Amino acid sequence: IYTADSSICKAAVHAGIISSSQGGMVLVRAKEAMSGFKGSFRNGVSSNSFSGSSSHPFVLEPSSSKAEASQAPLDLLSCRSTARAHLFSQIPFNGKVEALCPAGCAQAGGAIFGTDIYTDDSLICLAAIHSGTITNAGGMVQVVILEGKETYRGSTRRGLESLEFGKWRRSFAVVAPENVPTYVALLQEVDDAPVEEVSGTMIIANGKT
Repeated sequence: IYTADSSICKAAVHAGIISSSQGGMVLVRAKEAMSGFKGSFRNGVSSNSFSGSSSHPFVLEPSSSKAEASQAPLDLLSCRSTARAHLFSQIPFNGKVEALCPAGCAQAGGAIFGTDIYTDDSLICLAAIHSGTITNAGGMVQVVILEGKETYRGSTRRGLESLEFGKWRRSFAVVAPENVPTYVALLQEVDDAPVEEVSGTMIIANGKT
């Protein structure tokens, strides 16, 4: 089990699930918060010990088929989740992720920037309510990762205010989920972003270190 800010692909090599030269498909399953992680040296990769706590550590499992991705939507976001979290940050432009927003995010606070298309540091579930994709009762959404824009227009919708913003490098839209889940992420060689905003999930990743 690895801390949330560990490199997924390096951890997969350390665990013996993929090789550093060829990469491959792995299942990444986020776990509940825990403290105390024992380091070790395996398969040419050294992991460090950590006595502190990690909010959403993860474990890795082998996966032989991309078909498993259709059974593994990115599940149960928090009201604080943004599209800059690790599992979103690895998705290319126009890539799509199915996710589950909890209830009550309209009262949870936080900021969103844009209208229909939002900066990637905006709160996903709040943006989903603002855009009309879900209500405050929560529900399944599809997050579409988009390129950045020169400007983002603010607006007030459904009792929620989104703010204006200038040029930003990465965006997302939140739409109703399609019939077929579409999450397949390609993890690149440099893989250091955290997964701290994702919990209770199972996803598919394909990459190499």
